Amino acid sequence: RSAVTTPLGDDKQKNVDGRATRGARDFDRNHRGILNAAIEIMGEDVTRSLTVAAVAERSGFSPMTVYKHFPGGQAEMVGIITNQVLASATQKYMQKAPTLSGAEHPRAFLFAVVDAFLSNKNLVIHSLSMSIELAGKDAWISDSTELAWHSIEMAEKTIELPATVAELALLVATFFRGALHAWCLRHISDEEFERLAVQSFDVAIAAAEAGHHA
Repeated sequence: RSAVTTPLGDDKQKNVDGRATRGARDFDRNHRGILNAAIEIMGEDVTRSLTVAAVAERSGFSPMTVYKHFPGGQAEMVGIITNQVLASATQKYMQKAPTLSGAEHPRAFLFAVVDAFLSNKNLVIHSLSMSIELAGKDAWISDSTELAWHSIEMAEKTIELPATVAELALLVATFFRGALHAWCLRHISDEEFERLAVQSFDVAIAAAEAGHHA
């Protein structure tokens, strides 16, 4: 009767692979823990500054570990978190997209973004307050012009637009940002922000038409 043996080299490789898998799993878990700590801080109090030290204290990790996961510090974390909010809004719009037509597309997209922002008010205000620093580190949120682009392209399939998709996307983003800044500065209410932001597409259409007639 012969015994089945395993080469020593295979055992070593399995140990190495196992350690690598556990290491990757631990890294992902710690990464999520640090990011969740930042989300908690940003969602609690807009007057509290989001710092690496605060995130380290909340997550239970050292500042060095936080920087290991997020070399860009708080700016990188805020950029990632804000993009997650925008991604959830885009997903909500995409779920409704098959039932929409024409101008309903950009309006539905804008409504989804507004809804996501209202649900994460403190987080969004934190992000906007850091916008200059974020932009300087190239970690600012996705270009809102590009975000609006797809919904306007969908509208163009069934209605005639008075300008190119690129021109309208730029106008929509500009008007939306105006409402967003006024809301974050508490110059307008949640209800006014929702109304003005969702109207960004219609205002962009009116502006484009006025420009052609000028």
